[in-house]
Amino acid sequence: MSALDGARALLPPWLAWLAAPAVVAWVLAACWAITWLAVWATRGLRPAPLDGLHWTERARLAWPVRTSLSRLGLGLPLLAFVFLRTLPFAASPVPVWAPRLVAPVLTWFAILFVGRRVSRWWRGSPLGVGAMVRIELERWLLWYPHGVVLIGAALAMPRDLGTAAAALVVATTAAIVAVHFGAGFRLARALGLVGEPSKRLRAITVAAAHALGEPTPRAFELRSPLGTAAALPWNHAVLISTHSLELLDDDQLGAVLRHELAHLGESRLHGALRLLAPLALVPMTLFRPLAAVTSPLVAVYAAIGLSIVQLPLRSVSRRLEERADSIAIRGPADPTPYVAALVTLHRDGGIPAVDAKRGSHPPLYDRMLAAGVMPDFPRPAPPTGSSGGATRVILLLGLALSLVADSRPFWDMPPLDDAQQRAVTIEMLFTGGTAAELAEQRLAAGRADDAITLLSAAIAVDDWWGYRGQLASLLADAGRCEAAWRELGLARGQAARPRRDILGREVDDAIGSERLAWIDDREDRLDERCPREAAADET
Repeated sequence: MSALDGARALLPPWLAWLAAPAVVAWVLAACWAITWLAVWATRGLRPAPLDGLHWTERARLAWPVRTSLSRLGLGLPLLAFVFLRTLPFAASPVPVWAPRLVAPVLTWFAILFVGRRVSRWWRGSPLGVGAMVRIELERWLLWYPHGVVLIGAALAMPRDLGTAAAALVVATTAAIVAVHFGAGFRLARALGLVGEPSKRLRAITVAAAHALGEPTPRAFELRSPLGTAAALPWNHAVLISTHSLELLDDDQLGAVLRHELAHLGESRLHGALRLLAPLALVPMTLFRPLAAVTSPLVAVYAAIGLSIVQLPLRSVSRRLEERADSIAIRGPADPTPYVAALVTLHRDGGIPAVDAKRGSHPPLYDRMLAAGVMPDFPRPAPPTGSSGGATRVILLLGLALSLVADSRPFWDMPPLDDAQQRAVTIEMLFTGGTAAELAEQRLAAGRADDAITLLSAAIAVDDWWGYRGQLASLLADAGRCEAAWRELGLARGQAARPRRDILGREVDDAIGSERLAWIDDREDRLDERCPREAAADET
């Protein structure tokens, strides 16, 4: 009886579907647990009642929670993905990739639900779920499309530094250049997030360009519930949200457009520096191979170093914003419309008037003073605790888990054949043990073919050198010498991997010596049953 026929005799086909509810339960449990982490991380940051407070104070108090949720919205779905990578989904007929992609999406929606409740604190009324989804799509397609590229490349990166890793780095670099020149914007247009301008926006754009003596750019409307304006240098265009058109009068909108037109006039060097910021993060996609060949901490050190590289680029961005502010108020004698537009957009968006750190944009309070307008409110204190210590712990935990547990690219999970699928299903539903332990039981009962199938299934789920060594012995007993020597060679390669310290240096490994001694003993036994010459003749 073949191994496939033996496995089929162990379990009826329909019984494998009993594992599907277990998969669903794992996914729901993971989403619940990780969403609870989000609630826990923001619980202590909830501000006092905000009714009756000045908008600057309301924005200041709510900002720590909002920044924490922003980070959790990225980190927790990744953590869900990594967590579910460690769970035994192979026993279910559900495709192995399905729960690992569905769970991050569900977690992301859970974070949006928490964020919707937080929006009540700084807006007075919560944003709708549809509006929250639209804001997130805008964020990843228009403002941070390179983040999507970098995350996808990191997940797809192979474990070894080789040709495949180099090709993926080149592809990632090309993709970042593509999104810098508008790939995300074109996708946003295709999804209906961006549309053609109204007659009012077109007329004000022409007037603003004429006031500065610049060519008239193309204008687009962003269908967004937030007040937003942006310059698109790669297409010589400006982007204004529909909500901004509702909030601002014509003079205020013209002043904002002059600011954006100033960005369109930046030099090519400045454009190259804006592209350099995401390109400098491409080495972070090599986390997995770096952790494999050196130490997981080396990847963490690399992340810290690359984050430091971003600091001077952020300073350049801030100077360009200050330049655009000065150009926005250069033409008219009265800077009041521009200052009023800034105040309106900050108040509506719940953006603090003073930053806790030196960001890419100057604080509103300083921009008002630079324009020669004295604010009608005292200088507020910066937000406190906006770094979100709890979110840092969660994200670092997710990074550590991804480096330790996520040993393969998410698309490189080997599919189990029919025999292996049924073998692992038996393990989960009936034995409570491992496939290797069940293989020993089948071998004791004289069913060597079933034992080989079970060990192959164990290796497909957990590629361990010990399983391969046991499989080599079973294959030799079955007379499959070539396959036996191949498995033993793979087992030796895995057992011989050197142990490294936190700096990536090789250290003495007594346990490793014991592993190799065990392999040597297996090799001697294998040579008695399957001499190397016989295996060579079989080849």
